Amino acid sequence: MYFCLSTIESRDVAVGCWAVVLRFCVVKMRKIRYTRGSFRVFISFIAVLLANFTLCFPRVAACSFATLPSGNLCSLWYSGFEISGDSVPVSDRNAGLSSGSALDSASSASPSDTMLLPVKVWTLQDCIDYARENNLQVHTARLNQQSSEVQLKSAKASRWPSLSFSSSQGFTSGNKYNDNGEFVTQSQYTGTYSLSTNMTLYNGGRINNTIKQQAVLTQANSLLVEKARNDIELSVTAAFLEVLYAKESLQADSAVLESSSAQLAQALARYKAGAVSQSEYAQIAAQYETDRYNYVVSEANVATRLLELKQLLELGLDETLDVEVPETGSMGLLQELPAVGSVYEAALASMPEIKASELQIQASGYAEKVAKAEMIPSLSFNASVGTGYYTSAQFAFLNQLGSNLNENINVGISIPIYQRRQAKSSVETAKINTRQAQLDLQITQKELLKEVEQAWQDARSAQSRYVAASRNHEASRLSYDLALKEYEVGGNTFVDVLAEKTTYLAAVEEMLKAKYQTVLALRLLKFYMRTGEGM
Repeated sequence: MYFCLSTIESRDVAVGCWAVVLRFCVVKMRKIRYTRGSFRVFISFIAVLLANFTLCFPRVAACSFATLPSGNLCSLWYSGFEISGDSVPVSDRNAGLSSGSALDSASSASPSDTMLLPVKVWTLQDCIDYARENNLQVHTARLNQQSSEVQLKSAKASRWPSLSFSSSQGFTSGNKYNDNGEFVTQSQYTGTYSLSTNMTLYNGGRINNTIKQQAVLTQANSLLVEKARNDIELSVTAAFLEVLYAKESLQADSAVLESSSAQLAQALARYKAGAVSQSEYAQIAAQYETDRYNYVVSEANVATRLLELKQLLELGLDETLDVEVPETGSMGLLQELPAVGSVYEAALASMPEIKASELQIQASGYAEKVAKAEMIPSLSFNASVGTGYYTSAQFAFLNQLGSNLNENINVGISIPIYQRRQAKSSVETAKINTRQAQLDLQITQKELLKEVEQAWQDARSAQSRYVAASRNHEASRLSYDLALKEYEVGGNTFVDVLAEKTTYLAAVEEMLKAKYQTVLALRLLKFYMRTGEGM
């Protein structure tokens, strides 16, 4: 006799159900003849009910209205305890306990843990476009560019005349003798108003050269934004190819595991038939477990590489991604390489860091002219108009403003005679900065040449390794297949098969590594050539 209690939603329902079950048992026991055996059966039955009730009752109270993935029901299934004779199987009681543990896990799980986020599939170009626009380093470079633009506007505005208004209000009080010779206290309010302007007429070209310097620096900072985009593009490309490499390694390990599983099944059948020894069967089983372990490691490696790409793209916790695997034929692994000199010339003409370094030299030249202007006399123009009123005067407010009106116009000249070497030091510092900018350009060019030469050599070596690795892969696969066939007909031992399999797996790994190293090196050359071709 089996009892099943399901879809319990409250403690009252649970208690009611158990009461009905107990009452049913009592009624049945009254109708049967009392014996020692039947009494033991009844006592055992009651003990099982109480044990299950003890396990169920707290969980019913705890998860009465819990939200489970299947709905707002707390489903408890207690089945498998059977009364036959005077014993209850221990395995069935353990089954009830494990059901309770599963219930605890289900009731404590949050709904968000069971929800699957939609996975967006990204191509390499999607990743590059997203990173070039949303990377934080790119945003920082943009802010630097915007700051340069603000400074350029400020430099241009220094050509314009300034205009300012000023006013002052005062109160005075004092004792004095009046016309009758009496000592009296007199107070008055005063107010003055003035409007003034000034403009630089000539300062040795300082304003013009400052404007030119800031314009060049703004252009250089815009190129540094492009450099930041290029840097993240290279990083994303390398990370994307790492994902592809991990995925293809996983496919290879999956094929190996499938083959190993078939070998294990075949070996088991042969072992049962007495065709292979227990030791040989154990070797095959151990190899299967090794292949399964390698597959699990490859799965974890794919997840790790995807996480690295996601972090590089700076995606949020609620965003997931997968990558689109391109066709192998579209990679063009054995294409002819351009001459290293042409690649370097194209990189010199297109790389933003080269142009930015050249602009830094121009900006340093303008900075020298700005420093030299400090030694040249400057000419300025000033004009002002002002008025005021006094409460002690016997005129109305507006009449006082008109009668007290005064104007002032002047042209001033400032001739530097001795500046404690400040101007001369500024000029020398500016010349040093110019020389430093020239050296920075040479360093940047040398670094670019080194990168181009290294990329070209890597591409050439990677192509050679890929060709050799592909041939080794084909040869080792053929040898492995022949070893398997010989083993099936009893021509060799499983140890010989394992040796050939190890060689074959190493060849697969080397071939995949050489393949994606070639892809990365070729894309890097295309990057320097600025062809913009996709995979």
